[in-house]
Amino acid sequence: MPGVNDINLVPPEIVGDQRNRRRIRKWSILIACQIVCFCFLGIVFYSYLRRVEGRAATRRIHNREMKQAGARLVATYQGIEDVQKKRDALLNLTRKQCFTPILINLARDMDTKTRLVHLQVHRGKSTASSETADYYELTLQGISQSYQSLSNFLLHLQQDKSFQEIRLIRSDMDKKENSFISFEISLIYRGTGQD
Repeated sequence: MPGVNDINLVPPEIVGDQRNRRRIRKWSILIACQIVCFCFLGIVFYSYLRRVEGRAATRRIHNREMKQAGARLVATYQGIEDVQKKRDALLNLTRKQCFTPILINLARDMDTKTRLVHLQVHRGKSTASSETADYYELTLQGISQSYQSLSNFLLHLQQDKSFQEIRLIRSDMDKKENSFISFEISLIYRGTGQD
């Protein structure tokens, strides 16, 4: 027979309602904990996404700067390459047109009574022979104290053998001062390209 404590005088509907309320409380606490956890995870995930997005933006900026630096580097390299080509071309031209020995010979052939006032150099190609050769025409303008000094200068030029052709273009007595003879001489020098 059941004891006094085992007898439940509460109607079964109320007992069922109380049981349902307890279950609802348990589940609502669990659901509230899950909602709090989801919110916390959402906040953590959102902050992680913000950090990743910040890093990606920094990398995008860095990549853009690297591309610009690369473009500047390529432009600088091309500029250096152009300058180097021009330098090589000038060096090559200077090597081909090295007139130092010729100018030294000219200075040696002149005496104290003859002076050069102007020197002009023209480069050309001769096709007279079977192969094309470079030649240089030097035009000298100067003054001399007398026709004798001018003749001596021309004679030294002919003996020098540096030039293949020597032509006296003009020789005039200076009208202002009768003491000087102005002259113009054309000289042909055939370059070998190894000067």
